[in-house]
Amino acid sequence: MSARPNGGSESIAPMPLRKEMELKKELGHLVHVDDVRALAFRIGRQIRDGMLNIPDRLAAIIAAEPDGDKIRALLTAEIEQVLTVLDTDPGGFSTRPSSTT
Repeated sequence: MSARPNGGSESIAPMPLRKEMELKKELGHLVHVDDVRALAFRIGRQIRDGMLNIPDRLAAIIAAEPDGDKIRALLTAEIEQVLTVLDTDPGGFSTRPSSTT
């Protein structure tokens, strides 16, 4: 086992940086990369599924609608509804962790 520059064996981060990271994690300013990846995947999947469902929801309505402006408005409303998932915080990352003391 090789020696680390800062003398520790568990982490290569210097002690002040480690303390700063721990504080940021406690304050909710630092999250684990795996949590971010999982959230990004879940949001991407929700958007993809929502977009792919638009034709099934609107096909009959659009087929019967002769007014192009109404068709555009219908499509715009459906797309905006699907994209509202981006306006939410499903992962809870914007909230600080509750203290358990």
